[in-house]
Amino acid sequence: MPHSRRRWRRCQNSVEKRRTSSDRRRTPFPAFEALVDLQDCLSALRILRSALEEELGMDAERSTKRQDALKALPRIAAQAESNYSINDATNMVGRTVAKVEYGFRHAIKGVHQSELLIIHFTDDSIMSLDTGCNAGKRRQPR
Repeated sequence: MPHSRRRWRRCQNSVEKRRTSSDRRRTPFPAFEALVDLQDCLSALRILRSALEEELGMDAERSTKRQDALKALPRIAAQAESNYSINDATNMVGRTVAKVEYGFRHAIKGVHQSELLIIHFTDDSIMSLDTGCNAGKRRQPR
């Protein structure tokens, strides 16, 4: 029997024992006694959240979604060496994006498929980023 089913069965047995006590009165289940306190706690947290949102001029739900999105991003394991073209990405700082194009790069014989992102800025500068993976069919040693 799975572990969670055992817990559920124990809980049911405990409830049944309480229902069939010798004096035939129902004795409250301890978890439900704490429920009132938990609801008060939840109400207090909602009030605190509203006060913080107002004081800080923020939206807690939006901030939480952003935090979750940031957690899902891949992490940088090491900084790129200065001769790598990815360093040009720092040129985007302070610029305003006017248009974004994206898709797959035209095929190049002998080169793996790559995703392509072309960013057009309002100062008429353009930057492209292409990514890909060279993990594909590998020849097995004979």
